[in-house]
Amino acid sequence: MGKLEFSRMEFYAVAATDGLVAFRGLKQLEVNQGAGLPGGLLNLLLRGHRKWNLENIEALCYFFGIEPDELFRVGRIIHARLSEQSPNEYLVGTKPGSFERFRRLYDRASLGTWVPQVHPAEKAAAWSPAAYASYEKGKLDDGQMYAALCDMVARLVERPAMTAQEIEACFGLLRE
Repeated sequence: MGKLEFSRMEFYAVAATDGLVAFRGLKQLEVNQGAGLPGGLLNLLLRGHRKWNLENIEALCYFFGIEPDELFRVGRIIHARLSEQSPNEYLVGTKPGSFERFRRLYDRASLGTWVPQVHPAEKAAAWSPAAYASYEKGKLDDGQMYAALCDMVARLVERPAMTAQEIEACFGLLRE
């Protein structure tokens, strides 16, 4: 069976679902069974061999404990950020999951904004202890952390008065 043509929303659903599976350290089989999807359907959806439908999306959102709009928002962010120029050239000489590597991702994500002067990298790492711990353990890769940091910086630029609780809530999908 060949790949099907995907809509933009389906690309977002794939990016978010794939990211959530990785973020939470799950196996596709666990998600497939936990969401009540027919055998192997998740794999077919993620590989583009089946079309997404409302039932699939609702089942996955229920399993992950999120709303469909959150799924699509996260998928849009991941899809957009991962297709941009890779931050890898800025990471040479740093150990995966290290604070120095995180600092470099954060510096790149906040380039040209006021955010790093008010929120240094140490503070950014504390925005979501669970997300940062997942990054240190390798459950979040550089691209995923970079996408989350870009989103957070953009939110802070739009709303400089965000509270610590509002900032941490934005990282809620990155919990283990």
